[in-house]
Amino acid sequence: MINRAVVRRRLGRAQIARGGTSVFGSLLAMGMWTAPVEATFHFMQVEQVIGGVDGDVTAQAIQLRMRFSDQHLVDRARLVAWDAAGENPIVLIQFPAPVTGRAAGSRVLVASENFARFTDPPIEPDFLFTNLIPESYLAAGSITFETHDDDFIVWRVSWGGAAYTGDTTGAFTNDDDGDFGPPVAVPLRSDDLTSLLFTGSASALSSTNAADYAVTDGAAVFTNNAGQAFTVQIPTCPLAPSLDPVDADGDGVGEYCDLCAADPAKIEPGVCGCGVADVDTDADGQIDCDAGGSGGGGNPGGGGTDPDDGADPDPDEPPDGGVGDGDPTDGENDADDGTEQGTFTGPRACGVGMLPMLFASMAVLMRWRCGRPCSEPRP
Repeated sequence: MINRAVVRRRLGRAQIARGGTSVFGSLLAMGMWTAPVEATFHFMQVEQVIGGVDGDVTAQAIQLRMRFSDQHLVDRARLVAWDAAGENPIVLIQFPAPVTGRAAGSRVLVASENFARFTDPPIEPDFLFTNLIPESYLAAGSITFETHDDDFIVWRVSWGGAAYTGDTTGAFTNDDDGDFGPPVAVPLRSDDLTSLLFTGSASALSSTNAADYAVTDGAAVFTNNAGQAFTVQIPTCPLAPSLDPVDADGDGVGEYCDLCAADPAKIEPGVCGCGVADVDTDADGQIDCDAGGSGGGGNPGGGGTDPDDGADPDPDEPPDGGVGDGDPTDGENDADDGTEQGTFTGPRACGVGMLPMLFASMAVLMRWRCGRPCSEPRP
């Protein structure tokens, strides 16, 4: 029986590092090794990846799957994200502990904290990300599952098609030629409910990412090490406090579901927007902010702030003899021009507009204004 640790010490780490030749892959190719000889983590697929849900790039998950049994010692491994040029590595997680389930086909699920909002039931991952896949990596990039001490790449998945120009190689352990490329032709999924999913069986080797991965047909389903399944979905508000715990305005609704997160009186903008109450203080059927201001808005001369809407009598404008006050009994046209002057400027005004007449018996000055087209004779 071959002892992996002894082989590694004899051949040196350089031969099994990134882009190098794997002794395990060579033995597999020669038919000298058909299964792992001890508990490890090397025979593992990156089975499923999602970079966001419905545009929320804080909802991410990566699912691993064991190609053989006893590949549960993931505490010796890490997940790393790379940009479109295969540079600027970000350690997503260095696994802190092994998992319990160790049968062939068992999964290891890593997710972001916010991902639980987007699954039914709320997801229970085996581990939480330490860092998220950067949003700038979603169009084109790569993820490697590798040893945490010497960059021995166990599995690689790259996406973005020709936009990804970085390394596509890894060990022969899970790929016969040590090249996982070319990349998947599409970006990493983040704008709907789908994911990138490895379509081969649990024991399958990698051929190329482009051939092995496909976008899920509908909502993705993730599975943890205990075998629990979680379907990706759009959250239904309100959410339980444990799923939406940040409530800055103290109104009992967390910030994900609260569209007015700084307004304790509102959870959505309504008519007036956040920070302004949707109220009708003068009970005229118009929301104050929609009517032009607090209490109505728009007619300072009438003693109120409700613009004249032609309704008579207008509760904001008691008859005062002024023009445009909304009172049909004073003989004035009800077209509010915003002033309380005695001069009518509407479209039906005639020539001189006012005709003074002196009545000696009454000893008062009266005004005459035409109330019909000027071509019609006055009575």
